[in-house]
Amino acid sequence: MSETTYTSKIVSVSHSDNDVYRILSNPENLRPLLSSVPESEFVDSVDVDADSIRVMTKQFGEVVMRVVDREENKTVKFAADNSPVPMNFWIQLKSTGDAATALRLTLRAELPMMLKMLAGDKIDKGIDRMADVLTALPYDKL
Repeated sequence: MSETTYTSKIVSVSHSDNDVYRILSNPENLRPLLSSVPESEFVDSVDVDADSIRVMTKQFGEVVMRVVDREENKTVKFAADNSPVPMNFWIQLKSTGDAATALRLTLRAELPMMLKMLAGDKIDKGIDRMADVLTALPYDKL
């Protein structure tokens, strides 16, 4: 296995870094959005609390993304528990104005070479898609 890093494109969020950090640093703030995630062929359910996101998967059981570090208005770092591969995920924020924040996501995972070859492009696209989704959240209303 080799450690691989996937980094999203930098996106612009039309809210202050304080608003974005306030919401993303506490996964419980995302409950209204995550409760509407439908069951799929991969995911049975998603639950959150103030420090973690728990995903019940059909293939791997419960995978937990736990907040391991918060730096106010700058970063939120997660580590995976019960994941089939060791991984960390973090959200980086940088104020670019009164109501504008640059956001970038980074995923670091220890992937077997075969999985890296098969899923690497999908992970790259997925992390960019996730960054795009985070730009559209109503941070001032959550």
